[in-house]
Amino acid sequence: MIGITTIPFIGLTDIDKAKRARKLGVDFLEWICEYPHCYPAHISANTRDRLKKISIEDNIEYSVHSTFVELNIAHLNPGLQEESVRQVKKCIKFAGDIGAKHVITHAGSMPLIPRSVSEDTIEKFGIKDVRKMFLNVSKTRLTELREYANEFGILLCVENMHFDYEFCNSPTEHLFILEDNHAVFDMGHANITDDPAKFAKKIKNKIKHVHVHDNNGKEDEHLPLGKGNIDYEDVFNVIGDNYYSYEPRITNINSVNETLAILRRLVG
Repeated sequence: MIGITTIPFIGLTDIDKAKRARKLGVDFLEWICEYPHCYPAHISANTRDRLKKISIEDNIEYSVHSTFVELNIAHLNPGLQEESVRQVKKCIKFAGDIGAKHVITHAGSMPLIPRSVSEDTIEKFGIKDVRKMFLNVSKTRLTELREYANEFGILLCVENMHFDYEFCNSPTEHLFILEDNHAVFDMGHANITDDPAKFAKKIKNKIKHVHVHDNNGKEDEHLPLGKGNIDYEDVFNVIGDNYYSYEPRITNINSVNETLAILRRLVG
């Protein structure tokens, strides 16, 4: 399955985004619930019904990437942690309303205060592994979100990240979170923290969705395939059949078509 995110369709109505994606010949569209793409709270029941109808009539599937900017389901502040979970649930509900099959979410990160305090100070509170403590918070909240997604028949998929303070930036940590969850494998993020093919091999049985983009191993550039240094053929060979979602940063449609052509040749 080959898909694309809503990034190339910035500025279009939600209905036109779905129709334009189908004209590109992709199998599915990944809705990004973040500015300037869409917010579930701003999408009416009528629009949701129309999107579901387009999915059925035009034979295009949907996935949904939950809101993530400045959210943290492992937040130190209980109120902000709860609000982060609530925002993800809104995205899951949106996914259910439009008939999406996957919701992509982040596992959160080390809160700012604990990661800026010395280990000696933290140990005074009787905490030996502060990162593990917040990882367990994330895992608990993800269980809650997964159970909520199950009510809609949706697979909740957790994405690997690339900053040091973010959770799931290594195969070991990703597998810890994925014990009862499914994975989104972001090949660009993996190229910053590890060898993408080796990372993919370690979590292969958990992968239900793949974010496709390239970079040069240092920054999350979201380049077209072949413009960075990722051996993407090796990555695709490891993963095999899956949901491959091209996640471009640029909106040049010619560039988008070039990467989609590579995907069709290798995994379509």
